[in-house]
Amino acid sequence: MDVFYGVNRDPQRAGFDTLHIPLDLALTVDFPVCRATITYGGTGYRAAMGWIQTITHSDRDGAPDETDVDLFPVQEAANSPFVTFGYAPTFFDAPANPTDPDMTWTARTFLTVCADAVRTQRVGALLGFRWGYALRGGQVTPLPLRATTTAEWNDQALALQERYLHWEFKQGVATGTE
Repeated sequence: MDVFYGVNRDPQRAGFDTLHIPLDLALTVDFPVCRATITYGGTGYRAAMGWIQTITHSDRDGAPDETDVDLFPVQEAANSPFVTFGYAPTFFDAPANPTDPDMTWTARTFLTVCADAVRTQRVGALLGFRWGYALRGGQVTPLPLRATTTAEWNDQALALQERYLHWEFKQGVATGTE
């Protein structure tokens, strides 16, 4: 896996102009940009994988931490936990919430596989990483990129199981399709 993790210096390069959001795109500068690609020698359905990302907002005016599954709006009705799914898929995200109050935005991003070459809704994590940013007084500070632990996946898998009742999220690190 190769992960590019940096600071957004060019909102158009990050694609913000295609989102048509009512926001001055200059405000997205300095927020993090993350892209993960994989190289996998498996062929056919063996390379069917998905990225699952959970987001935790914390430190917001004393409010309790909130963790959500990060999805594109078009995917929310699909009842699928994947932000991206496909043939050796690439992951991309460029979060920018400049109008939010002071907070810490933490992402846990996992490359996952479904058992039985996508014929079932049983998901296991292969690997993952943690990243994000802190927003304080309008200033953005990216959080360090680091590998996630098996315990982090296990915690997120429990939360995913509560949201996606017809899916099974396997504990521990998967070794591939079963």
